[in-house]
Amino acid sequence: MQVPSLLQSLTARDQIKTMQLQLTDLQTQLATGKKSQTYSGLGVDASLVLNLRAELNQMDGYVRTIDQTQLRLTTMQQGLSRIDDIAAEMRTASLTSGYETLDGNQTQLQFTAKERLEETLAVLNTDIGGRHLFGGAATQTRPVETYDKVINGDVGLAGFKQIVTERAQADLGADNRGRLSIPVPGANTVTVTEDNAPPFGFKFSAVSTDLNNVTAGIAGAPQAMTVAFGAPLPTAGQKLDVSFTLPDGTTETLSLVAIESGTPNEGEFLVGADANATAANFQTALARDVEALAQTALKPASAQRAATEFFEYDAANPPKRVDGPPFATATGVVDATTTDTVFWYKGDTATTPIRNSALAKIDDGRTIGYATRADEGPTRDTVKALAVLSALEFDEADTFSQRAFNETTQRIGGKFAFKDTTSLADVRTQLGLKESSLAATKDRHERTINATQVLLAKSENADTNEVGTMILQLNNQLTASFQATSIVSRLTLTSYI
Repeated sequence: MQVPSLLQSLTARDQIKTMQLQLTDLQTQLATGKKSQTYSGLGVDASLVLNLRAELNQMDGYVRTIDQTQLRLTTMQQGLSRIDDIAAEMRTASLTSGYETLDGNQTQLQFTAKERLEETLAVLNTDIGGRHLFGGAATQTRPVETYDKVINGDVGLAGFKQIVTERAQADLGADNRGRLSIPVPGANTVTVTEDNAPPFGFKFSAVSTDLNNVTAGIAGAPQAMTVAFGAPLPTAGQKLDVSFTLPDGTTETLSLVAIESGTPNEGEFLVGADANATAANFQTALARDVEALAQTALKPASAQRAATEFFEYDAANPPKRVDGPPFATATGVVDATTTDTVFWYKGDTATTPIRNSALAKIDDGRTIGYATRADEGPTRDTVKALAVLSALEFDEADTFSQRAFNETTQRIGGKFAFKDTTSLADVRTQLGLKESSLAATKDRHERTINATQVLLAKSENADTNEVGTMILQLNNQLTASFQATSIVSRLTLTSYI
């Protein structure tokens, strides 16, 4: 019998050691379900697994971004939906509400407007986890001021109510004639001249007449209207119409109808004994009706203009206010500053597209803009309309108050309707399209993730049945090897003699 050499013994032990290592590796695979604990152990699949892992991480990142963006969009949509409901409610109320003051100065409609404005401003300060949603790129601070500061101002800072008062003084003028000069005629010609203050008061738009032997026209700078009477005199029922452009861009027409006897009411003038007397009567009637128009139509139009100058601004164009005091004789506006006026909106004011002020990367080479801002057109217009209703006062003792209130509600009701302009529903539709796109992209990413995970599992995961079989085989081989080695280790020279 041949005695095993030392080399053969060492080789057998190395084989046992190798099998032990293989067994340990297989047992680890069985315990973890993975082929290897290191990428190098995957062999040719290592590069594939690394690439698949990178793709999964990227897809997971996109899905997390989409989830965050969807939450923000959902919250923004809820806020805009509530503001849209408020606008609809106030549109109906403005067009149906009657004039009855609760405190001698403001009506139930106005008290409702105050409450709705407070709520709207609160909605616009909504945040998620400290991120404010209606400030565009400025997400770390509250984008709008509180109701009290916006309407009533702060220490040393004018609020909207003060801006409205100053603008009303500038538009109506010291004599409440809308900055028109209407002197007593010296003869048969009435001349009415605009004040040399371009932004304020009534501006002539057109004049027409069917009065007998009357010449009427508008000319000059500043504009002046002349109405010259001749003979024979006008007869009853004939009239003159003069149209004015108001500070908010709307037009109002004042009509004066000739009467031949009695006391003229508003909208009428008395034909006199001759052209000079008729001109004097016409001037008196015109001054009377201009004052009435100033107190009824010009007052809310002035407030609307004040709202535009207070609420509409951006990084390049600050809000405006009347250059005064004195305000009744002011000739222009100046830029408001943060040291003299409340700036109601404190968010991002960049003139770039609003949606792009908040971006989310949701795919390779694809970024979606989803921002909105409190100063975006329809949102801001809702705030403006609510603020006008909240700020104006209608004194019961003033004979023009009810007419002024009715004029105001007619104008404001139209603002809540978003006629011929972008509406809150339009903004919500735009954001809804973003939500749909996000949902579709997320679905595609999740399907890609599932497919990638299947492929990754094939490359990374061990077949436990196969591993179990291999462990059994190795155990048998090791047992046999240990037995053989044990026998060899007990052999001596005497055993062979």
